[in-house]
Amino acid sequence: MGGGEKHVVDLSNELSKRGHDVFVAAAPKSPLREKLTAIPFTNIQEFPLRNALDMPSALKLAKFVRNNNIEVINAHFAKDYPLAAFAARLAGVPFVVTRHVLFPMNKLHRFFLRDVRFVIAPSNAVAASLRNQGLFPDDKIVTIRYGLDVENFHIRNRGVHTGFCVGSIGNLDPVKGFDVLIRAAATVSKTRPDVKFKIVGEDRSRDVHNEKELRNLINELNLAGTVELAESQTFLVNWTFSCPFPEASPSAL
Repeated sequence: MGGGEKHVVDLSNELSKRGHDVFVAAAPKSPLREKLTAIPFTNIQEFPLRNALDMPSALKLAKFVRNNNIEVINAHFAKDYPLAAFAARLAGVPFVVTRHVLFPMNKLHRFFLRDVRFVIAPSNAVAASLRNQGLFPDDKIVTIRYGLDVENFHIRNRGVHTGFCVGSIGNLDPVKGFDVLIRAAATVSKTRPDVKFKIVGEDRSRDVHNEKELRNLINELNLAGTVELAESQTFLVNWTFSCPFPEASPSAL
């Protein structure tokens, strides 16, 4: 479950709570099913979704759309974009896609998605990336920010400290740029040694090399007392938004 999956879950559940009929097409054994608590069980259908050219899945998806009078399809992951486009064309309904990441899209998407109604970006950065790629007309790219239910975040007591702590949360994938944050910490520490940094995240690489590389960079830049990389096992669950350094303040996220 990454950010894109979390987005799908929250969007689907909240739309359903607001009275919309929401249907979800997911891969077999998807972890989404148990998270879609507001979606009727019968509204969740599994499809093989093997790859972008899995036409049997697209045909089944089109039938699913017709049988349930679905009025619009929203595809969230790149390999599913062509399938959604083909299914929408067969079923005679409009479709949109949501782009969650900054990675360049394949130029073939220009052909597969030529009939897309809108391309949704959850941030200005993603929208700018899409425009720079030039695959879609600018008027088809719209920004709809990903909202959070603040009721899911419990207020905790914070200690009183005198310093300042910078916190960052996310998977330790290179695209997240934690190496940039660590190098920035080295620059900041030259004039503000009181500022501390804390990174909390999970390394999803098979051999945990992302975490190792970040720890090596911290040691290489002599930042052991400035930057803390929390153990991956503690990811979010045990972090109380307080900084481990006694002289530092809680992080502002």
